[in-house]
Amino acid sequence: MTDTTTATTAPARPAAAPAYHYAPFARRGAAFVLDWAIVTGALFAVVYGVGIAFVLHRPDHAKAMEAYIDVVSFLVQALWVLLIWLYCAVLEGGPHEETIGQLAFGMKVIDYSGKPIGYFRASLRILLKILFCLPLLITDDIKEIADFPLGAMLLVASLPFAFDCAFALFTPRKQALHDLIVRCLVVKKHA
Repeated sequence: MTDTTTATTAPARPAAAPAYHYAPFARRGAAFVLDWAIVTGALFAVVYGVGIAFVLHRPDHAKAMEAYIDVVSFLVQALWVLLIWLYCAVLEGGPHEETIGQLAFGMKVIDYSGKPIGYFRASLRILLKILFCLPLLITDDIKEIADFPLGAMLLVASLPFAFDCAFALFTPRKQALHDLIVRCLVVKKHA
């Protein structure tokens, strides 16, 4: 008599959700400053490089300089917004999931399932950051029409951005308001 026993297999367990180590507030802030410095430096180099070439190729350097400054002062904020948007949307939305600042500080941006957020959500994320920073970007314009001390203007103008960032101090997954809206996480890469 042959004893045949059927081997019972245990039901497959669902894969455990990965344990993420969320990027701390200070690290996120440092990456933010580095990224915005990179974009500002690139814009500065392009604007002044083009300006020098423009002025040097005109017979009347003083008039050329004045004309260039008028045009640049009008366009520089729009160019900066465009550059920061492209920089963050392409780098965070792409397969590497990180900007240069985030790379330098060992972080990446992912969705709730651990996948890249994609270009659309990365665009929305940076546009929300810009929206919260908008009062800071137009402080000089407001200063020209209002008679407030610059310090008071900067303090009031920084409140929307501070409100956005403060969420990262109090939410369990250290998400800023723009992260909550876009439904993404900023996590340490090698925890």
